Amino acid sequence: MAGSRQPNALATVIAPLVGGMAAPTPQRSLGLRVKMARVTLAPMILFVTVVTSNSAESSRLSELTPSQTNIPARPASPDEPVEAEFRNVDFHAGPGAVLHIRRLRGELLRTRKDTPATFDDKTSFSIKIDSALIGITAGNLASLMNGYVFAYRGAPLHNLKLSVKGSGLVLEGTLVKGLGIPFEAQGDLSATSEGLIRLHVMRIKSAHVPMKGLMDLLGLEMADLIDLNRSRGARVEDDDVLLDPEQILPPPCIQGKVSATVIEGEEIALRFDARGGKSSPKALSPPRPGAPNYMYFRGGTLRFGKLTMTDADLQIIDSDPSDSFDFDLSQYNRQLAAGYSKSTPAHGLIVFMPDLHRISRSGRN
Repeated sequence: MAGSRQPNALATVIAPLVGGMAAPTPQRSLGLRVKMARVTLAPMILFVTVVTSNSAESSRLSELTPSQTNIPARPASPDEPVEAEFRNVDFHAGPGAVLHIRRLRGELLRTRKDTPATFDDKTSFSIKIDSALIGITAGNLASLMNGYVFAYRGAPLHNLKLSVKGSGLVLEGTLVKGLGIPFEAQGDLSATSEGLIRLHVMRIKSAHVPMKGLMDLLGLEMADLIDLNRSRGARVEDDDVLLDPEQILPPPCIQGKVSATVIEGEEIALRFDARGGKSSPKALSPPRPGAPNYMYFRGGTLRFGKLTMTDADLQIIDSDPSDSFDFDLSQYNRQLAAGYSKSTPAHGLIVFMPDLHRISRSGRN
């Protein structure tokens, strides 16, 4: 009819879906409009909920360091050096020789282009030191000199002993000249401008007889009595015994220069600083930065056992922080087997290791 009101076409199509009514009354039209509003608002409410949830998650992620998320902080090359950071580690450098690494920042460098840094092969890498504070006792330094520096046939010095006396060191041993001459030398310790460790001999005696005055009278110096050309990292110049930190340690060797020496009790503290005006690299961000004793390795390729880590992210933590972390690379697998590990959200690994001296020969704590 010309004057009659026609049903709303959209309502006629939607009505069966929400109420099945073909000709809605005004009251039903109102109900229909309410239902349509609910249907229309539902996707908007879902969208707002998802956006809000994602914003909250983004806020939580922003509080994590790059190493704690699964988003790479930077592109990494498997051939680049492995960055390293040590805190309070007693690192076994050889039989009877332990380095007390209070802090160290540096890199593991490949010694062979086709082989990554490998814990099972000490010769596969060297430790480049950018900055460090490392202590070694006089007794451990003597063990290092006897067991490595002068451990070759025909070495001129045998049975060396080192002790602290005041602000200097006392070196005792046997000078192999014919039947062997016992000697005792006393001197001051310092670092040279080339980054070497220097023991400047001020007094020397044999069989309790002072020899320095006689040597001065005869125009002789320590270098005239001792030939150290075949030694590993030791030489004599005038009255100075010089030790090269890059050569006196067995593999893994270090690359670094000593900038200062300080005697603290029975320990000789060696400070390493960046050379050539270069600033030290920034501290790393390990997954557990609050751990007091640890070693952290980041970037590059690192291999140990049957595991190879590309873009390495490995933190080894002392499971007993009451003392320094006693670690021996030669026996790392025993320590690894006696500990446990956890994966991180960034696909890294945290290993909790017991101290070497707390492990029985069976490999158990």
